Amino acid sequence: MKKCRFSLLAAAVMAASFAFADANDLRVVFSTQGPDLYADGSEAVKDEWYALAWLADENTALAVDTQLNAVDPTESEVLLAAPLATENHNCPPVLFLLDSAKKKTSGIYRVYMLDTRGIGGTPAAADATSGKPVRVNSVQATTAQAASTGATSIFVSNKSLDPSVAAVETDASNIANPKIESFDPYGNEVLIKVSGMVPSVNYVVKKGADLGSITATDVVLDDTQNNVVIPVDKDDAKFFSIGRKPIK
Repeated sequence: MKKCRFSLLAAAVMAASFAFADANDLRVVFSTQGPDLYADGSEAVKDEWYALAWLADENTALAVDTQLNAVDPTESEVLLAAPLATENHNCPPVLFLLDSAKKKTSGIYRVYMLDTRGIGGTPAAADATSGKPVRVNSVQATTAQAASTGATSIFVSNKSLDPSVAAVETDASNIANPKIESFDPYGNEVLIKVSGMVPSVNYVVKKGADLGSITATDVVLDDTQNNVVIPVDKDDAKFFSIGRKPIK
């Protein structure tokens, strides 16, 4: 009965959306079975983002940067994105409504789950200007896809993540690697100043007294760009590095 009420509510919301939409807008009804998994095998956390993307053809992979911008807009493009994941680690029935001016007449549409997690596994907030997540670590294709024919309605409900396609790390080639500016001894610690870190990237600091004792600490920023001072035990500073955190 509970499921039935939810279905009726979803249908009512969708019907209301249709009533206010341009007749030529594209309507994509989408959901996943779940549980949806990240590249590291953990389950999608509540409010993780899903996205509707356009691809030039079925053999094209979605290639975006860490802020969800297409690397090559002639090959792929993210059209819509929203923080939709539920406590059940899936995407509930939703209606993606795409403005008729942005509809494609070639290629395919495909739905993706994003990995936008920062420290503590919290999904990224929306950028105030673009509305996209401020940080995207990777994209994971689902089995929900349909041809871009200019149609007005596509139903790709109750799908799953595509096990034949691995999660793809977002492109960070336009972001310079962090730079270690200075090592300043301070008592039993070394203050390491690092520049060039940006909030759209998850970083990991590795440090240790020798190669057999390396530890790793995640670092995520919340400002536009930072010069960061990292206090490190003077022995651990012997082997110190900072770089992008891998997705698994």
